[in-house]
Amino acid sequence: MKHFFTYIVIFSLLAGCGNNNEEVPWNSSSLFERAEGIGEAPHTINEASGLAGSIANPEQLWTHNDSGGEPRVFLINKKAEIVAIVTLEGVENRDWEDITVGKGPQSDTSYLYIAEIGDNRSIHATKYVYRFPEPKIDSITSTPVLLTISDFDRIPIKYSDGKRDAETLFIDDARDLYIVSKREANVNVYVVKYPQRTDTVNVLTRLGSLPIHNVVSGDISNNNEILLKTYDNVYYWKIVDGQSVHTTLSHTPTLLSYKPEPQGEAICWAPNGNGYFTLGEKNGTIIPKLLYYKRR
Repeated sequence: MKHFFTYIVIFSLLAGCGNNNEEVPWNSSSLFERAEGIGEAPHTINEASGLAGSIANPEQLWTHNDSGGEPRVFLINKKAEIVAIVTLEGVENRDWEDITVGKGPQSDTSYLYIAEIGDNRSIHATKYVYRFPEPKIDSITSTPVLLTISDFDRIPIKYSDGKRDAETLFIDDARDLYIVSKREANVNVYVVKYPQRTDTVNVLTRLGSLPIHNVVSGDISNNNEILLKTYDNVYYWKIVDGQSVHTTLSHTPTLLSYKPEPQGEAICWAPNGNGYFTLGEKNGTIIPKLLYYKRR
């Protein structure tokens, strides 16, 4: 099977451009403005590890905390204020690492997908993705809406090539789920095609590898644009001419402007496609801000 090594030299040099002290400079072909801090994360969201633009709730975002937190997701507005808290009944947050929104069993319904794919010591053979129709929140009160979801799908997954730690999940228009591993020197890209089974373990197909390390989040837009994020960089690809995701990832990406965050592990496209958001974790007295990168 074809691997993604054709651009490894150029890409490896590109991936080394980031640093922890200042915002990564634009490429000459930059499509987005520099970071704008638009709201501070509330203390309840202190370990954000995933971010997704809502379809059912325009102009709002879903996020969640990392491993050990309660099994819940937060709907926030663009000021990072909590609009709703949705708890999954009867499960634990073993290591929730990413969240995405896309189509599901009912093609006219948007679904939330929560990725329990973190595995720091690579000890769990089976990981899980939780899927349920995206709640539509109508309340505009200052108090967050509290919901408990008991009816959801639990999609078991495993790798064909051993146990892996991953923090990145995104979904394409065909409802195929993509996972990118984290810790390898050249991370792996996997897919589980739709329909994903809930009554048996789905085996992820390895598509190839990318010369990046520490991939911690990613997203694909309605305009067929892909983002992958490491702790130091954000990479961008545009799907053109009906190409597949893995063919697109074989091309050299564009390095986008990024302002480093304390343990920044969350990125997503704005629901309207006019930019992208990132959100980091709390670090001591540093309160994470929801950052927005506007399309130029």
